[in-house]
Amino acid sequence: MKNKNDFSNLKALTVDDHALARRIVTNALESLQVGIIDEAPDPLQGQTMIEQAQRIGKPYDLVFLDWSMPSLEGIDILRHFQDKPEHANTSFIMFTAASEKGEMLQAVRAGVIAFIPKPASQETIIQKIKEVVALRENKK
Repeated sequence: MKNKNDFSNLKALTVDDHALARRIVTNALESLQVGIIDEAPDPLQGQTMIEQAQRIGKPYDLVFLDWSMPSLEGIDILRHFQDKPEHANTSFIMFTAASEKGEMLQAVRAGVIAFIPKPASQETIIQKIKEVVALRENKK
């Protein structure tokens, strides 16, 4: 990224079973002019999309995960990818209504880089994206 305000080279995925939550994140990403924005309404579909993107050499930079989803929780997806070095450059951001420290610690251990409390405003999401992208740039 040449400019800290240039998000056009980023690829993002939102995995959430609620359409409104996905739309709010997509709107935030669009307002920042993120290059590629995908959505998955189902956690298993989201996990598959993350794996496929990596397999074709175009991994996601940002993955937004809802903690609580049917069939598979966001924490389960995190755990699936946590020890896979090919996903080390993917920043996982967790949406959660839970503020239980034990749950948040589990997520941090599994590789989450940031939390966004639900319900979240578009402004909160934009601020968190900027923070996460700045962290990513500092790691390079």
